[in-house]
Amino acid sequence: MKKTILILSLCLFSTVAFASDIRKVAVFKFHNLTKNKVLKSFSAAEAIAVSSLDIGLLEIMPREKLKNVLWMKWFLSDKLLARIAGKKLKAEYIVTGTFKDAPKDNSPNYNFGNEPEEKVLCSFKLINVQTGVAEMKRNVETGISWFIENADRIDLQRKIAETLNNTIEEKNVTAEPDIRELSAEEWYLRGKNYFYNQAEYDKAEKCYKNSILKSNDNPDVYLDLVRTRLKRRNYSQIFKNIKTALELYEMKGMEGGVAESYICLGNYYLDLNDIGKASELYKDALARAVKGKDDTAIARVNNNLGFLKSKQNNIQEALSYYEKALAIATQCDNKYLLPLVHSNIAVAHTDWLKVDPWRRGPSSARAEEHFKSALKISQNISNMGNTYIDLGNLHLTMNDSNSGLDCYYKAFQAGNSIGDKGIVTKAYINMGRAFASMANVFGQKYTDTAICFYNKALGLCQQINSDDLSGVIYANLGHAYETKDIDMAIKYYELALKAGSSNSMALKYALAGLYKKKENYNKAEELLLEVVKTAKDINERLFNQAQAELRLIRILK
Repeated sequence: MKKTILILSLCLFSTVAFASDIRKVAVFKFHNLTKNKVLKSFSAAEAIAVSSLDIGLLEIMPREKLKNVLWMKWFLSDKLLARIAGKKLKAEYIVTGTFKDAPKDNSPNYNFGNEPEEKVLCSFKLINVQTGVAEMKRNVETGISWFIENADRIDLQRKIAETLNNTIEEKNVTAEPDIRELSAEEWYLRGKNYFYNQAEYDKAEKCYKNSILKSNDNPDVYLDLVRTRLKRRNYSQIFKNIKTALELYEMKGMEGGVAESYICLGNYYLDLNDIGKASELYKDALARAVKGKDDTAIARVNNNLGFLKSKQNNIQEALSYYEKALAIATQCDNKYLLPLVHSNIAVAHTDWLKVDPWRRGPSSARAEEHFKSALKISQNISNMGNTYIDLGNLHLTMNDSNSGLDCYYKAFQAGNSIGDKGIVTKAYINMGRAFASMANVFGQKYTDTAICFYNKALGLCQQINSDDLSGVIYANLGHAYETKDIDMAIKYYELALKAGSSNSMALKYALAGLYKKKENYNKAEELLLEVVKTAKDINERLFNQAQAELRLIRILK
């Protein structure tokens, strides 16, 4: 598949969006008259060119194509190089240039112990392929460190750009054996492999059903069938299967199994945002797990109580539950639960950073430590993909977009390697978030790139029919359009609410702000009243913000 890299001042874009505004540019390696080897790379030329040219959206031609015509640079004038090599590459412009040492500053250096940085003078020009005329010339002086930083950045963003043209690698499909060929236990173990190691929930469900057809007296099968449906947000027959599992566990006197059943039911209610019912069920599960002395169930329910407290923004209490879960999971050496708890602790510390920037030092260090522990222990590629996404979110919170992008790219690779479209979708969403955060610093040029990644995620999300991910994508699209097109922003925020986004209060608050800008104060007031009513006992900060906005809206009316 043909892959191209689109850059707007180091920004990437889709080949399908605003095609008429894209200018195809071939950036040749610059002639290096310095002794520094860093400047010999394509990246050095690309970095300085795309950060200095101001002609709109650039499509930088792939390096592989340039290598086939690079020899012409040494024998042809710039005009002929543009006319011959440029046309061969089907480019509209070429960029050529020279790196040479900048004139030295002979003024006294009073900064003893620190030598002034080596400077480079970059002279380059943009040449029209059709006319052979240099339409733009630039002389830029900068330090060597700028190239060292941005060469890596260009290479990373080139890889990120390629994901826009990438398709999910379809794994070789092996036919399942006839149901008669395997025993109930063999079908069950096959299903567990699909569920825990390959994240193929459809196949796992089929195997569990085959196991039940062969023998219906194993409660673990019914419970794992529930887990696959929770993963797929398919709630049909959940109560029936949990009831069957509970009856079998009770009959066999398996208190740990009863506890696991309550945990699954609690997870169902947590999916529905019924936090009160979920909390009640988790506490019942904990009591049964303690009674049955089932350490795995005790660790799991503490982990889930921690997750529930995180959803309520009670991070201190969440961490308390997570630490209990970690101690028990470590003691019983549960290889599946341990990385999950490490990741949840890290995410809690990341969330703490968002509400309390003063904790930046200790919280970021603890978060990174636990993410690395999770990645080291994890034997599940799907879980590793999720952990890379969470680690990327930590870097994004610390305003390190490039490190965030690096993690999201690793998540993309992990998901792509096992054909997990859910992981790949989340990787695209977060790549979009990274570029959106760059827009806050470098200007709105990056917003278009973010929208491109969100649309890529949306297309993939529609294939896997995931309402919760659709809600996240629509919410991010709404945020991206806020500074571009208020009507589009409103459209996407409302689609996010319709998709059942778990962050409905924040969406309604954002929508109220947009309606206020449009001077539709009645609609803004209606939304803020809903936020105040819902947030009162869940999110004190949002509750106070909504109340303040409500008072302002009533004054404006």
